[in-house]
Amino acid sequence: MTNIDDLHAGRLKNTLEDIRGIREKNVTALDGEFEIWKQNVLESLTALFGEDHDLTDRFRKLDFWLIRTGCGGSIHWSRIDRRIFEKDLATSADILSGALEHLPGNWQAG
Repeated sequence: MTNIDDLHAGRLKNTLEDIRGIREKNVTALDGEFEIWKQNVLESLTALFGEDHDLTDRFRKLDFWLIRTGCGGSIHWSRIDRRIFEKDLATSADILSGALEHLPGNWQAG
């Protein structure tokens, strides 16, 4: 692995560890902090495994909330959104753990 790969692997390990904090802070998928977290995960998965890898694809397809269609107005976070968010965070943890297991070296979560 290159130094860049090591940086991305470290980022994946950190983002896996960040999931607990996301839950504790009651962050939503609409928060800027979460959007940065999600982008960091996707960027590192893509850098390490490529756009078409199953791990990258599975993460990219997570919505983290109920997608709505409508005309304007503000979005209100609901209990359904929270359930989807928690389910997708759990799936993210599985994806990140799997990604770390695929990497050479000692990157496994622990």
